Amino acid sequence: MAGLRLLHPEPRTARGSAPEGHSVHQAANHIQVTEYPQPRSNSLASHGNNSGVMVRQKSRWLLVRLDFEEASQTIPPSPLQLTTTDIYRALLESIQQNYGLVAGASSAELKVLLYDPEHRLAIVKTSRDSYPTVRTSLTFLTQIKQGGDALRVAATTLSVNGSSRTARNAAWAELQKRFYDSQRPLSGPKRRKTIEKGLNDLEQRMKSVDSCC
Repeated sequence: MAGLRLLHPEPRTARGSAPEGHSVHQAANHIQVTEYPQPRSNSLASHGNNSGVMVRQKSRWLLVRLDFEEASQTIPPSPLQLTTTDIYRALLESIQQNYGLVAGASSAELKVLLYDPEHRLAIVKTSRDSYPTVRTSLTFLTQIKQGGDALRVAATTLSVNGSSRTARNAAWAELQKRFYDSQRPLSGPKRRKTIEKGLNDLEQRMKSVDSCC
């Protein structure tokens, strides 16, 4: 008919999206989905050990007994005057002498948390990777310097612990053992007062161990 115009519908383009890893080809009411192989995920990232995640450093706590030569007991400086800083410097020097400067520099987490001058006990904290080096260097430790003088010493590792809680328990057990061993020779009326005083001292030492760990 004159004046009548026929309109032919244009092919509609499909809308939509394909899942990740797929390609969509659209044409004339037809959608072709092409699947591509997904890249394999990094096993480290799947476990949360990628560069954006902080990994907790595992540590070791060493309970150490220091035995001094008899001559060091009376000639200044005495073991009663030693500090955790003196022991730390001596241990770091032993590490550097036996393993070199690189090993000394890698002992960044080395700390002497506690030193009990009466019972000559120390708690040393280090990383799990540096633990063998630190323990061996304690065995090689022969002197602790204080000022211009030095104390001859032999260090013995009594226990190695994987947490601050077990290190605290080991120190408590050692302090209790030493206390009861020191009370056995006592007898008579002064025994009770001596034990009471010793228990008060023991309680204070345990509080020091608890605070440091």
